[in-house]
Amino acid sequence: MDIPEKTFSAISITSWLIVPIFIIFDQITKNAVIDHYALWESSIVWSDAFRFTRVHNPGAAFGILQSMPYLFTILTTIAIVFITWHKWASADQSGLYQFSLGLILAGAAGNLIDRIRFNYVIDFIDIGIGDSRWPAFNIADSCISVGVVFLLATCFNDSENPQEAGN
Repeated sequence: MDIPEKTFSAISITSWLIVPIFIIFDQITKNAVIDHYALWESSIVWSDAFRFTRVHNPGAAFGILQSMPYLFTILTTIAIVFITWHKWASADQSGLYQFSLGLILAGAAGNLIDRIRFNYVIDFIDIGIGDSRWPAFNIADSCISVGVVFLLATCFNDSENPQEAGN
């Protein structure tokens, strides 16, 4: 079976470059939190709506399934391999599609680094009002969320999805 030759545009290359950039940014922010905050320590960044609060999350999103941290390490590793392969295999897709996959890949890798280092993920972005708080998250989580939103946008936009255009 022949592997097709891939051509990479400037957009595709840029979508690969964002991966290490966001991983590094994620790790720098988490290391800063580790250096400056004790577990559950919090400081106000902007009124009561935005705080930094150090949280350790051994589970999945929103802290669910906290008793299964190794499962998430394995699943995240599998996801990273699949997303990397898919990103390479779909190099002919739109720039937004490639950018979306790059963000998701960076976020998954950033959180996997934490799982390998600590057996949990460092979360610290704390938004809400008073006792009504969204579960704490981090830069990697933000990358995944934004990447998924962009990816969904490409699914619903025919001009962004060449395989669906013209049907």
